Amino acid sequence: MRLTLWLWTLLTGSRFKAMRHEGYRYMRNEMPNEALDAFRALVKGWPDQPDGYMGMSEVYVKMGLRLEAVREKTIGQGLAKLAGQPDDVTTRMEVAEALLEKDMPDWAASHIEIARKKRPEDPYILRLAARAHRRNNNHRKAVGALREALRLNPLDAELYDNLTASLRAVGQHTEAARIGSLGEALTNLNGDPTNSLNITAAVRQFMTAGYLRLALEIVDRCIVQGADDAKVHLLRASLMLEDRDPKEALASLAKAVERDPLNIEVHRLLAEVNQITGNTKRADYHREVVKTLVQANLAKEPAAAAILHIEVLLGLEQIDRAEAIAQRMAKTQPDNWRTFLAGGMVARHKGDLKQALTLVKKALERNSTNPAAHLEMAYIHSAAGAKLEAVGKARDAVKMAPRDADIRRKVAAVMRKHGFMDMAIEEEELADSLEKGKSKEDKD
Repeated sequence: MRLTLWLWTLLTGSRFKAMRHEGYRYMRNEMPNEALDAFRALVKGWPDQPDGYMGMSEVYVKMGLRLEAVREKTIGQGLAKLAGQPDDVTTRMEVAEALLEKDMPDWAASHIEIARKKRPEDPYILRLAARAHRRNNNHRKAVGALREALRLNPLDAELYDNLTASLRAVGQHTEAARIGSLGEALTNLNGDPTNSLNITAAVRQFMTAGYLRLALEIVDRCIVQGADDAKVHLLRASLMLEDRDPKEALASLAKAVERDPLNIEVHRLLAEVNQITGNTKRADYHREVVKTLVQANLAKEPAAAAILHIEVLLGLEQIDRAEAIAQRMAKTQPDNWRTFLAGGMVARHKGDLKQALTLVKKALERNSTNPAAHLEMAYIHSAAGAKLEAVGKARDAVKMAPRDADIRRKVAAVMRKHGFMDMAIEEEELADSLEKGKSKEDKD
């Protein structure tokens, strides 16, 4: 012990006062390093007293270290204030944060836990508590604080990452792996919140963990941030159906089909949801769309797939998209009979029956045995009110494909529309019989 320090201890009867006096004596003698050592010793011996911190702040000011001076002053003034106002949570947290910055996590943690008792559900306090406990290697307490923080903010990737590290530190490796997967998914999602692959991956992780509502919240947040493709709305619809909300599922599916009307999974789910809500007619319609899209996927020729896509698009009143396909066909395959059929289908839906008739006639000139062109001619005559011609061309379509149940159902619809009920029923019964026979063959 220095002689002066020993002397001041004798004179004041207090080692604390002697060390404080020693620090300021060094300052007066322009000995900043020695002054810092004295005030550091004061802080080490009496960390709950403001004097050592205030002394260090003054030394740092003289040394031109502004940030360090502010930090020490924050702690010193805060402790002085807390001596008279111990329930001042804001001041206590300012002190705790400065103590963490000063690398005194044990004392920071003690202040934070006092504040936490006053505000047990304050996200900022919980975060800082976890940070202090982790810095102090008290990972069990850190785990508790992080779980509480996640309960309040369950989609914060950083909290998952910190919890993963603390769980590993206490040997809970299985739980750490589960939490780590959730955190990784959220981190990837934060990097690109409009990417449907990232959204799907995050939703899959949260659904696997049993967090349906959080999965829904993820999708909704991403939509707000600009995620707007069909896959995202389809995903939301699936989650809504899982959450027993078919009305919301239908709303999301409407957006999905608007953005990607040829998405087969969208129509599959539309059939399911409409069946659940009791709208069997719409359910049947979407089942037919699914069958058409499956046929398109299996088509050997691109033009054959294009015709089926146009059929679906026109059924959904997506005339512009259907016309775009027809125009591409006209450019790439100008003499293909299906190109003329495509143009005729679009023209009919646009109300130009004369143009439709001209184009479909050209299709039949190039291929008179395909039932699709005959059926389209029946639709044109039907739209023109020529019911006998419509039924006649419909029957021609059946002759071209007598064992095609879909063709027979479409022909039955034409006949039913124009009052030929007996003929329509006969075609429907034959279609049922053909489908049952095919189903039995598939099983065998």
